[in-house]
Amino acid sequence: MAEPVRNYQTRAVPGAGVDAAIDQGLRAYMIKVYNLMGLGLLITGLAAVGTIMLATTTDPASA
Repeated sequence: MAEPVRNYQTRAVPGAGVDAAIDQGLRAYMIKVYNLMGLGLLITGLAAVGTIMLATTTDPASA
């Protein structure tokens, strides 16, 4: 059986000291993407509600 790593907490993490400022461009881009996806979801939902409201009737005589 393999021996467990006893010093797993003392290992250095690569990039742990890197400044987070380099990711601001990525963060801004992803926020833009998520906002566009949310807008698309809203438009899709409104189109679905509009379609179901136009496709169905509550009047028994029209059914």
